[in-house]
Amino acid sequence: MPPTTKAQVVIEERLRDKIKAICSSAKGSCGLIVGQLDGQRFLVSHLVRATKTPVEEKEKPTDDDISFFIISQKPQPDSASGSDEEVFGDPPVWRFARERFFCPVAEAKDISNAKLTPLAVEVQRLLPGGLNVLGIFFTSATEVPKTARPRLKELMSEISAALKKDCPNLFLNSESDEKVLLAFEPRSCSIVTSLSMDAADCKAIIKPIPVIFQQLEWLELRTRFRVDLEKPTDLKNRHVEGLLQKVLSSYGDLVRKSIPLIGGQLLDSERPLPVSREGVITVAFLTPLESMSPDEGFNELIEATRLKQSGRMAFNADVVGRAVLHGKSSVGFAVQALKDDLLRSMNTRMELHCEDILVTDMDEQEFDVVHELARRILAPLGTDGITFSNYLHETEPVRDSLEVFVGLLDMEDTLTTAALLTAIEQTPNQREVDSALESVSTHSGEIEMDSAYEESTSTGPGTLASKLDGPVARSPLQTSAIVLALIFGITFALYQVYLMNCRPPLTQVPSKEL
Repeated sequence: MPPTTKAQVVIEERLRDKIKAICSSAKGSCGLIVGQLDGQRFLVSHLVRATKTPVEEKEKPTDDDISFFIISQKPQPDSASGSDEEVFGDPPVWRFARERFFCPVAEAKDISNAKLTPLAVEVQRLLPGGLNVLGIFFTSATEVPKTARPRLKELMSEISAALKKDCPNLFLNSESDEKVLLAFEPRSCSIVTSLSMDAADCKAIIKPIPVIFQQLEWLELRTRFRVDLEKPTDLKNRHVEGLLQKVLSSYGDLVRKSIPLIGGQLLDSERPLPVSREGVITVAFLTPLESMSPDEGFNELIEATRLKQSGRMAFNADVVGRAVLHGKSSVGFAVQALKDDLLRSMNTRMELHCEDILVTDMDEQEFDVVHELARRILAPLGTDGITFSNYLHETEPVRDSLEVFVGLLDMEDTLTTAALLTAIEQTPNQREVDSALESVSTHSGEIEMDSAYEESTSTGPGTLASKLDGPVARSPLQTSAIVLALIFGITFALYQVYLMNCRPPLTQVPSKEL
């Protein structure tokens, strides 16, 4: 999107109360600025305060049950006993109850103790497309001195580098990384320092930037991105993380090459995004067929046959995408935000899955393995259509998301499980998984091992299932039949050549003269 003529920070009007809460902390506070960069305008939609774990909680394990409490239960009138499902017609509504302790900040130099860099990585993973970590904030009784600004810029550069390393697909075309810094005066709750800087350029100048409060209008983009990938794989690399990274790389290429359709039409990227009365726009993507040169495919097949250790890796997915944009966005900016969400969401699932299995070696596992990816849970930030994400495995209760939304993302502590959007993604049933695995296995042909990845459901992705089938061995009778067929074919060809060489030459007999 082309830059606007005036650089400024635009803070959502509803965040005035949040700033008052930040300034009310007796020991000060600091955290991350979340929003959208529109050219030179920083559109701030949320502030995330950094928390710390008290010493007493580090020394002894905590009981997860004390982190939540039930605020409502509705018993069925005809049930008197039995399990929770029988007694209660509706699931209980939970709220997050654990007390949070925010990192104290007395002056600018104290920010280094808050560990904002790893926090930025965690927060960025859970944001929808279009929203990013824009910078940092903290409380300060006076204007930030110039002597402290170089260290603050170093911190911005550390955060920028960590975000790019965590999901490099989102920063392929970015040459700069503008960040903003805000300092709030605790007594008046006013902004005493507002600075902007290019975190990607160590020589860039730190500049003051004006700040205004304004009511922003947001649009929500939704999509379902269908994936059907299939690639040969070398079974020497049987480490799960290596296989998942190969899937993620192919998936990223497919997302970047896909063609968007808005309202069933291919729109110019420079034109304004169409306005929707409901504030929701649905986007469909046309995915190109995976390209592979004939020589490349033939060489891979020959190599697979020679080594007799190769398999086929398939990835089928129905990925739910979400993006949030300000009301005056262009089509190109909107499509890029939605693609960023598809990339970020899958990258987060893969990272969480790799963290769970750690150094699991597939050589130590059975050949039939199902790897389940986490499903996406959404929580509304307010009434403007902005939603944040969390990812849960099938065995994890929905209430665990409250610890992420409230404890990590610093959403309102009044958020309950009743407000969470849990139905957008569901894990496929065993019948669907078995069908997908059987489909890939029967399509393997001469490949001697199949590795199938399935992620599909009627409402969205929730699992990634893989199956490693043992080598397909031919019976002695099948081997003998193939050998005899080859001998017969060669013998018949040689016999035909012999007949052609031994046949007497044809001569022309002159006609008898009359």
